[in-house]
Amino acid sequence: MAEHAALVAILLTGAALMAARGWGIGHPGWLSLKLGVVAFVVLPIEAMHAWVCHGWIARGLRETAAPPFSRRLERGVGIDDMLRTLAALLLGLAVPGMIWLSLRRPL
Repeated sequence: MAEHAALVAILLTGAALMAARGWGIGHPGWLSLKLGVVAFVVLPIEAMHAWVCHGWIARGLRETAAPPFSRRLERGVGIDDMLRTLAALLLGLAVPGMIWLSLRRPL
């Protein structure tokens, strides 16, 4: 729960900094690329992770706290593992690209 709240705080802080600098979504160009990566890579992964953790896994833990574990818990943990693997791959490519965009500002 804390990690999802921290992500929301980071996004709100970024929006406040953009407003303070007078930047819109399309200006400067490197920023719009970073916003696109956040909107189409980071947010969907984090939204799915929050849904799996707070929906399936939490409900599965409430159903049974000792073996035999519920089927919902097994599915939730399996999907969470797959999601973490996908996030490691996608974010492993996206984060260095976003850092490069911030440091070089090519557009």
